[in-house]
Amino acid sequence: MKHILGLKKDEKTDKIVISDDAREYREIAVYHALCWIHEIRLYKKLNPLIDYHRVQLKKFPTRVWAFYDLLDRFRKNPDEEEKGKLETEFDELFSIETGYEELDKRIALTKKKKEELLLVLRFPEIPLHNNPAELALREPW
Repeated sequence: MKHILGLKKDEKTDKIVISDDAREYREIAVYHALCWIHEIRLYKKLNPLIDYHRVQLKKFPTRVWAFYDLLDRFRKNPDEEEKGKLETEFDELFSIETGYEELDKRIALTKKKKEELLLVLRFPEIPLHNNPAELALREPW
């Protein structure tokens, strides 16, 4: 990846890279934001067998999408006071314990990615996801 960008072995670009959680992207940029769409998709991979767990799995992504909408509003109209509220809300949302062990593990893993998922609070000009770029790469030339 670095050779494509013309970077030396230990060099990183000063551009912000938005990607899924693939390691190769972490090594090329000073700032690495994670794509919210990719992160939310990870919850869809869970396959609960118990009805209670299905209910928990259905409810949680709804809350994540509501938080995503708040981030998108912030991105369009940045506000320092709102930034602090969003950081607190992220911590609260991704500290929830549902009783569904696999979902709780996934929530904890998302919480560990806070810095990269909330990079938009430092750089509101960046999008919350990289899907348009991915789609463009898939377009036939």
